[in-house]
Amino acid sequence: MASMTTREATTLIPKWSAGENIGNFCKKIEAAWDYCKSENFEEEKFCKILKLQLHTDAAEVMDNMSEGDKKDVSKITKELRSRLDKQKSEYLREFSEVTKRPNEGYNEFALRIKRLYKQGTDSATVPTAGEERMMVETFLNGLPEKESSALRLMATDKECSSVDAMAKRASRCSTRQKQLQKEINAIRGDLETLENQWEGMETDQ
Repeated sequence: MASMTTREATTLIPKWSAGENIGNFCKKIEAAWDYCKSENFEEEKFCKILKLQLHTDAAEVMDNMSEGDKKDVSKITKELRSRLDKQKSEYLREFSEVTKRPNEGYNEFALRIKRLYKQGTDSATVPTAGEERMMVETFLNGLPEKESSALRLMATDKECSSVDAMAKRASRCSTRQKQLQKEINAIRGDLETLENQWEGMETDQ
């Protein structure tokens, strides 16, 4: 029976995505290995390909394993979980203290909040209304004070009940504010030009 090719296996072995939970990532590895094993793919080759798919910290964990353990998928996933998986309480603490990064979009910030909450509660269900309001509050608390206060005043009840809707509101407000600032700067430029022209006329006289 022909075994699976290296190219076919590579397409199945998961690649690490930024912000992904290591526990979920290990589950993907195990599912991929179950399939590849059923197709007679060599475990050692699987592990070598997997090493190339890992991010820096996870690759370092593999580097520090014994040569024999590096060829065993179950031992690799066990070590990754042991070394890299945060406790739920750590995710919840990070969730409660999270702030928007300078170059992070509002939608990306909302997604990060939802991910931290999911990792902290290990919940696969749709958030309840109470959980949504909690995430909205976390979103607002993670913004600069003036921005947060403005959103609290302008947001509708629907937006206060959905972190995604609140993120869209924040994005629209930010876009309008930038446009308004451009218009103000343009008016200032025109006034300065007029003042310079007026001063030039007075000098000529």
